[in-house]
Amino acid sequence: LARDRTLLVNVFEFLCFLSSHFDILITFFRFIHYHFAENNNLAGSLPDEISALHSLKVLSLEKGFISGLIPSFIGRLSQLEILDLDFNSLSGLLPPELSQLSNLKLLDLNDNDLMGSLDALSGLDNIQFLKLHSTKIGGTVPPAFGNFIGLKALTLQDTFVHGSMPASVCQL
Repeated sequence: LARDRTLLVNVFEFLCFLSSHFDILITFFRFIHYHFAENNNLAGSLPDEISALHSLKVLSLEKGFISGLIPSFIGRLSQLEILDLDFNSLSGLLPPELSQLSNLKLLDLNDNDLMGSLDALSGLDNIQFLKLHSTKIGGTVPPAFGNFIGLKALTLQDTFVHGSMPASVCQL
């Protein structure tokens, strides 16, 4: 997997060098399962074309210049296991469609200007790593997070989350 990942990253970096437009890259990656583009030069919002990547398991676009909202179509990527969008310029509310990602194991949204409530993530029953630190997310931790029986890490520092941790979460 590491060799395949390196090859994909190298190919992707080459394509990023040629163009910073998502439309060309989406066409190229339509039939793959893993999409790594860390430390990228991609700018702008996440395009609708990503919704056509039905077999996508990993979408890692961290440390780029992606801005705008997390689109609601993200909930239709039903095979997604890793969504890593940290260190970008994403803003707006957490879309409730994120809860539809029932196979998601890692959600990394830290260091963005995202707001909203953790309730939008209450359906992520298979989540193992939930990294939301350094955002504007607020409210309290929902008791439904106690259903995240595989949860290994929950990072909420430097957010507007307040109140006590539900007992159901503490018992995990």
